[in-house]
Amino acid sequence: MIIELLEEANQELTEAALWYESREPGLGKRFRDERVHVIERIATDPLLWREQPGGYRRVNCPVFPYYIAYFIRDQKAIVAAVAPVIANQSIGNHVFGSKLAEPQHRS
Repeated sequence: MIIELLEEANQELTEAALWYESREPGLGKRFRDERVHVIERIATDPLLWREQPGGYRRVNCPVFPYYIAYFIRDQKAIVAAVAPVIANQSIGNHVFGSKLAEPQHRS
């Protein structure tokens, strides 16, 4: 399946990778590598994760506290968000509703 990253998702990915890299050299690359692995899994088997209310699917990253939210449209998986997992935060608010405050990264 073809993967398309929305500009906002690409920006979120870049910002998170830079944040991790600023904390420890090489950690930003590990974050990007994990994201690549997750997106490759989505491309291989996009229906593996169940559809959520609102029509998106969500994949938690195995190591970093982030998730990837995507939609399936025709023959594309469109990545709409690369976002931190925050207690009591719903993807609906992040992707569809009001924009939340800047994500709180772990120190």
